[in-house]
Amino acid sequence: MPHLNQGVMASIDDGRKAMKAGELTYVLYKECIQFVARNGRSFTVYCTVVGALVCCLLELYRLKIGPYEQEKIAENGEALGGL
Repeated sequence: MPHLNQGVMASIDDGRKAMKAGELTYVLYKECIQFVARNGRSFTVYCTVVGALVCCLLELYRLKIGPYEQEKIAENGEALGGL
C-alpha cells in the first residue's frame, strides 16, 4: 500500500484500529492476502476471497446503508423528487 507509510502500517499491525479509508483498505487487503497464503494460490481461492468481499459489501448495504438511506428519505424527502 504505497499510500500508507511504514509507521501507519506498523501501528495497525500492532493492533491500532483503522480510522481512514486507506487504512481500512490496508486491513482488508492484508486479511485477503493472508487468507490466500494459508490456502494456497489458486483460482478457487481467489474466487473465494472475491466472493467473500462481495458478500460483505452486500451485507453492509442491506443491513446498514439501506436503512440509513430510508431514514434520511423520511427526514428529507426523496432525492430529485422521486424521479
